[in-house]
Amino acid sequence: MKATTFHLIDAINREGISNQFWGVVEDIHSTRTEFGTADDIQLNGQYLFAYLVNGETYNFIEDAVDFHGATPYHRLNAGYETVVLWKI
Repeated sequence: MKATTFHLIDAINREGISNQFWGVVEDIHSTRTEFGTADDIQLNGQYLFAYLVNGETYNFIEDAVDFHGATPYHRLNAGYETVVLWKI
């Protein structure tokens, strides 16, 4: 496991995000079908995803991005949440 992935998983756990709102997937054929997003994108490879409530602050995830290089690959609108995807 890459250090960046480790720090990202650690950050998600520290945020208290429940297991049904984050996970890992491989070869997404349709983000609309898989995550309920407005955009319909096909993504190849392995991804870590998290549903983040719009308007909420996620300090541990922001730290993982700022200090450990965990830059999101996509941020997709899913109603009152944003699905954030990191390529792992």
